Amino acid sequence: MNSKIKICGITTKEDLLFSAKAGANLLGINLWNKSPRSVILEEAAKLLHDSRKEMVLLPEIVLVFVEPELEFLSECIKVLKPSAVQIHGEWSKEIEVNGVRVIRAFQFGSEEDIDEIESWPGSMILLDAHVEGMYGGTGRSISKELVCKVKRPYILAGGLTPENVAGAIKQFEPWGVDVASGVENAPGKKDHSKVKAFIDSVKMGTVPILRGD
Repeated sequence: MNSKIKICGITTKEDLLFSAKAGANLLGINLWNKSPRSVILEEAAKLLHDSRKEMVLLPEIVLVFVEPELEFLSECIKVLKPSAVQIHGEWSKEIEVNGVRVIRAFQFGSEEDIDEIESWPGSMILLDAHVEGMYGGTGRSISKELVCKVKRPYILAGGLTPENVAGAIKQFEPWGVDVASGVENAPGKKDHSKVKAFIDSVKMGTVPILRGD
């Protein structure tokens, strides 16, 4: 079975609709204001409203946060109606917020993190590279030795590109793969040829040929 595909850091309707039509299963919208890919709540609401007018059945929408205040998190869920929220940094053991499931994101940097990863009670986690002070979108990869030690289903992130994602899936067999910087021209600006190549690579299990402009 193919790994699920999450395109993260979506900031425009054009990128959202292209990713959806190309075959992405999940689309990430970042509401952490320190991210170069972040949008404010009002922008996210317009983005989803405009996109849903053109494509009624969108892929699952995942809202991305870093240590959010519960009040803000609840407001975003109420307004945007996501399928899930992805939370980085410190978090309680809550596996749902207002009926929406939590995907717990771990900055995986050492074997000391494994107990916390394996004991998280929710149904899904995301593994990303540990980069001090940064949460996702760094382009850094996790140590292969560390990834191999995780025994539960996970979404693999960190340094994935159209060129290496098929190999990562073959080696680790993750439930899903997550990409942001690996399919961009600049933070928050997707390169549609790279998005398509990434999705095709996941589905076909081969390295695509990328053609320059």
